[in-house]
Amino acid sequence: IHLHDTAGMERYEAGLTRQHYHGSNVVLLVYDCEEMETLEQLKNYYDDAKRHTNGAAMVLVGNKIDKEFPSVEKGDAEKILCNHIDIQIRHCNFQYRAETSAKTDTGIRELIQSVAEYLVKNAEPSNFKKVVVGQEDIPQPSSGCC
Repeated sequence: IHLHDTAGMERYEAGLTRQHYHGSNVVLLVYDCEEMETLEQLKNYYDDAKRHTNGAAMVLVGNKIDKEFPSVEKGDAEKILCNHIDIQIRHCNFQYRAETSAKTDTGIRELIQSVAEYLVKNAEPSNFKKVVVGQEDIPQPSSGCC
């Protein structure tokens, strides 16, 4: 699993490019439960991910659930994004939904586990590399004095 954290990229006008999405099988759309504007920004990221990936699974993640008074209530994020993409919630294209707290480690392991299980279940066999357990590596001959 390769993770690319794009936190803070919204501060730059260039934003995410096609290269950021290249080869992605899963896109985590993370918003801050304390800041509604991060959810508004997800609309653009959702559109970009749909445009630049080849059917990557979308995962909606609300972070900072440890805060006492979140401005984005549980379930509201999905409704807002589904309204943006003009489909009803039951048909919304999120493979998985999660609520996490990076501060308290709440939901992080479950999120990673769910993404890993999805990737294994949906991986194309050609993407697997053959690994032989118990076989010693054969040292390569050196090519010179150094």
